[in-house]
Amino acid sequence: MKHDEADKATTIPNAPRRLSQAGQSQYTIILAWQISDNVRPDQIAGHTFKVTAVATGQPQFVPATQVKPDGRGWYQHEIGVSGGSRPVYFNVQVRAQASNGEYGPFCPVVVCNTSS
Repeated sequence: MKHDEADKATTIPNAPRRLSQAGQSQYTIILAWQISDNVRPDQIAGHTFKVTAVATGQPQFVPATQVKPDGRGWYQHEIGVSGGSRPVYFNVQVRAQASNGEYGPFCPVVVCNTSS
């Protein structure tokens, strides 16, 4: 994706997400996002995620993957994160890698659901 194409992408609000349940330290976050209309799914080779704990700025490694859109143009993917016994807030962002190897910018994603 070219940078000027990425600027046309719709920005989805991304408020930090609070995850906590007594005794849990691992969480699954179900993500959903869309990519701008001017980028076709066949132009996307993969997706990279950036997950950061808000309080500490501590990043969490999430492996890159290739995600296919559903019939409505939404991409969905589950990621695993580590938390603690106290509430943890995460910012989650995703960026697409084009088939030609170029990366778009990191963009916020919507967190649809959380589970332990």
